[in-house]
Amino acid sequence: MTPIFSIILFVTLGIAVFLIAQLLYNLHRQKMAEKLLASFEQAAREFDVRISKKQVTDHWIIGFDADANKILFMQQTTTGHDGYLIDLADISSATIVKQHRPFWHRNMKSGVLVETIALQFDYKDDTPSLQLPFYKMSIDPVYYLSDREQQVKEWHGLVMAKLEKEVIETMKQGKPVEKPLVLIEQVVEAGMEA
Repeated sequence: MTPIFSIILFVTLGIAVFLIAQLLYNLHRQKMAEKLLASFEQAAREFDVRISKKQVTDHWIIGFDADANKILFMQQTTTGHDGYLIDLADISSATIVKQHRPFWHRNMKSGVLVETIALQFDYKDDTPSLQLPFYKMSIDPVYYLSDREQQVKEWHGLVMAKLEKEVIETMKQGKPVEKPLVLIEQVVEAGMEA
């Protein structure tokens, strides 16, 4: 066997192993996405939610029922799926929350990285706030960041429009508004100490 033939054979085997591994990974991701979608659809049926707007990603699905004014969110976890049903009648405000962490190079702070982007719901009563993660640096590739920022802004706009409409209706009826709407994008900077 000539050295050139050995090199070609080795490279060919390496490429074949890489392509098989990539194919298996993509099949696994597709199967996980199908399970997530099935769980989302089952939850929608169980809660009698009719989704009029939906967004599907690798790790989460969000849907909006315009008639019932509810949001259904399902995310993939290491142990299965977590889901949340949010009735906008119980929400006082929604904010976009970004968490950053520093980027270090040779013991010098070189900048910051976006660690998470979430849509946070604040309830009218004493229920703790709920954050729906749209981007997690630990599981999402960095090239998803701009798409996820745009998606969270779209969903924030949809939620705030519905909340504003509810406040206007409440005021027209002469009832007091429990909490004012908060139309802000909140940036939470975590882990920024030097």
